Amino acid sequence: MRQIGSHPGYSQLIDAFESKTYKNVLVMAFVPGQKVSKMLIKYDGKLVPKPVLVDLMTKMTERLAFLHETVYLMHRDLHFD
Repeated sequence: MRQIGSHPGYSQLIDAFESKTYKNVLVMAFVPGQKVSKMLIKYDGKLVPKPVLVDLMTKMTERLAFLHETVYLMHRDLHFD
């Protein structure tokens, strides 16, 4: 799990533990910024330019692949918020 913090696309891993309720819990450092859904609002209901979407999806899939291939972790709640 500590390998997550070594990837430039993730914030620092502070702790990892098991819980009765959630099984495996990862505590990540807070990274200030803007939610993707809020970023997309700036296009005022118009189609988001293809290069913006391709860049966003490329970054997301690269990070997910890292989780799957390096630490065998599956993200079960993938969304833009």
